[in-house]
Amino acid sequence: PIRVMDKYGRGSISSVLAALIYVGKVANAGDVVNVSIGGAVADRSMDIAIEGLADRGIVFVIAAGNAGVNAQQYTPARAQHENVHTVVAMDRMDCMASFSNYGAPPVDYAAP
Repeated sequence: PIRVMDKYGRGSISSVLAALIYVGKVANAGDVVNVSIGGAVADRSMDIAIEGLADRGIVFVIAAGNAGVNAQQYTPARAQHENVHTVVAMDRMDCMASFSNYGAPPVDYAAP
């Protein structure tokens, strides 16, 4: 695993971008990258990095986020590509969790 957050859940865009550069060096088409981080920013450089790696056949599964807002506002959830799959949270009643971010696009799937 590649960790970009510290034990308190804090990190930076630069640490995520460094991890994406590393993925670009070692990943092959068909490899899957799980991106389960949140953020209150929209960063085009990160969107471009993810979409560029997806162009190479690397698959991304990205958490939509847990702020209860439109995921289109936040990176990395808003990245768009056929190899990028943004997932919202579901509750135990098989409904979208009240805290989960939403939006289509970018949301592709829902999962417990």
